[in-house]
Amino acid sequence: MRDGAFIVSIAAACLVAFGLFFPYFYLQLYGLDKALNADLAFYAIAILNAGSIVGRLLPNSFADRVGSYNLIVPCLLATSVLLFTMLSVHTSAGLVVFGLLYGCMSGSYLSLIPSIIAQLSKNSGQPGLRMGFAFTNVGFCMLLGTPIEGALLHGTSARGFVWTRTVIFSGVMVLSGAIGMLVSRFLHVRAQGSGTPRQLV
Repeated sequence: MRDGAFIVSIAAACLVAFGLFFPYFYLQLYGLDKALNADLAFYAIAILNAGSIVGRLLPNSFADRVGSYNLIVPCLLATSVLLFTMLSVHTSAGLVVFGLLYGCMSGSYLSLIPSIIAQLSKNSGQPGLRMGFAFTNVGFCMLLGTPIEGALLHGTSARGFVWTRTVIFSGVMVLSGAIGMLVSRFLHVRAQGSGTPRQLV
């Protein structure tokens, strides 16, 4: 609890959890609501997961050389940008491209979080305890995020689905999480002093 970088990283991950999974739950519905190809919309989750495979493998292969923080912050920024651009998807090709890119960026974030926690641990006995503490808190935010997005999505019966406010909410949450991770990185570098090369954080 006295490790500022660790606590800030958990707070950032909680913010991300509020918005990250919006496309995973609602991209199919978005494709159907925008009158895109129904068969393609059915496979929207499979497309997201296909992109996620790449996102979960590539960043981890570079994390040791580049630094986990140096990868996770750009991935979160790209994820938030993609969330904001979701409203511009009006074709089947756009749905596929969005699904692949979003799956890749969000998958990168999910695969890098454990390495961030391990990096913030001060001895070999801490990572398990810290991961349990972190994922317990983040798990509650994951449970709350999607119902909040669903409540924002359903407007009056005359208006139908209100995608704008849901997308803005999700994008702002992920962007706030990216800023939080940047603050956590700053605190971690300051705590390490001059002993840790900044390019490897």
